[in-house]
Amino acid sequence: MTQPPINTSRANSRYSSSRLVSLLTTLAQHSATPARSHIAQGLGRMIDLADSIEISDTLDSLARMPAAQTGPANTDPAKRLQQGHAAMVKVVTGSLSRGSSPARITLGMFLDGQELAAVDGTVDYQPYLKLYGALQRDLEFKARNIQADIRKALAASSPEGARLAAVDDALADPVAKQSRAVFAKIPGLLKTRFQAVADQDDTATAVIHEQLSDLLQTILLAEIEARLLPALGLVEALEDDIETRVYE
Repeated sequence: MTQPPINTSRANSRYSSSRLVSLLTTLAQHSATPARSHIAQGLGRMIDLADSIEISDTLDSLARMPAAQTGPANTDPAKRLQQGHAAMVKVVTGSLSRGSSPARITLGMFLDGQELAAVDGTVDYQPYLKLYGALQRDLEFKARNIQADIRKALAASSPEGARLAAVDDALADPVAKQSRAVFAKIPGLLKTRFQAVADQDDTATAVIHEQLSDLLQTILLAEIEARLLPALGLVEALEDDIETRVYE
């Protein structure tokens, strides 16, 4: 399965955010999309007292941030996002190898030296679930590094960009904490779906494993797009800042 490069357009950001939700809605058999009227309340629940104090201190310091802190960026944000997205996709597509692979995390790591096979008439889906958990942690780490690199470029773009980068930095940890809690619910949904796929009595073992691989890869590719939405937002903010200064 091939994955097109991430597009930095706003239309694609809306598509990216909905693809994972759509897939998880199918797994859970109910809508997971929050009503617009609850978005503000949800944001309030994401930030605890300690986070609120840190964000408040950051906002208070923005007015005192000197323009001299800005300068030429060493990173092309759009290119960094594209390359980061491609690298994350490569991690996922390479991870499903059962044998030798350049990928650092592979399905073979969780087979305990055994080939994938039916045991007592059932297919063991646990290696796929363990692989998903390992890849979740790796993708989170990579997505945050990409966002941090793009934030630095935004901070170097202009005083306004520096202020926005400071706010993004203050929000990064509380948002990541909440996102981690949300993503932690996915393995439970996957386990239920994996069990249903593995329990197909009239399907060959090889076909079942192919279905498990396809399902895992589909979810992970959609998850990559969702994890990169904050970085995509920073790229769009930087593009808007540059466009504004060009026409001033």
